[in-house]
Amino acid sequence: MSEPIRRAGSPIPPLGGDDPLDPPPGLLELFWVFSKIGIFSFGGALSSWIHREVSVKRRWMSETEVLSSLALAQIMPGINVVNLSLFCGQRLRGVTGSVAAVMGILLPPTILVICISTVYDLFSHYAWVSDLLNGIAAAAIGMLIHMGVKSTQRSARSIPLLLIVAAIFVGVGILKIHMVIVVLLLGPLSVWLSYRSVMAEQHARAETKS
Repeated sequence: MSEPIRRAGSPIPPLGGDDPLDPPPGLLELFWVFSKIGIFSFGGALSSWIHREVSVKRRWMSETEVLSSLALAQIMPGINVVNLSLFCGQRLRGVTGSVAAVMGILLPPTILVICISTVYDLFSHYAWVSDLLNGIAAAAIGMLIHMGVKSTQRSARSIPLLLIVAAIFVGVGILKIHMVIVVLLLGPLSVWLSYRSVMAEQHARAETKS
């Protein structure tokens, strides 16, 4: 079997120079953890929960790996959180890990949502139900902001990269420019700046060791 095909079906070694990680989980544990994430988190906050459970709480993946997977998940076609689950499962347990993580993030929440929608039809006319959903939405927005701040702190560690983040925020959030146009204009520049930053860090470490 060729090397690219073999690697595609196998767990991938950790990236970067973070602290030593815990051993990867079994498939059942991986399915269970992603099921809990899907059931107990809300809306766009799923990415924050995956980061917390996989990197912060269990140390299965480094923060660099999770944030890199999140970046890939956001630029690939499809639902971001499903893509992120697939990447995390692949890195931890190969192809079977991808299946376990994606099924965990989708199957139990789907069953739960069907049940909740039935109950919602019975109680949707009560005012307190709307207030409850507004509170849940506010919590999800807060977790998204937290994830954005953590990603920025980790990825944009220089003034030029911070300016890229600010430009994207202004372009998409304020000027309402289509996201594809913003990515095409600023993406290559961001990659080049990140590459320069990584090479500078490697050069500095090499000089320190010598």
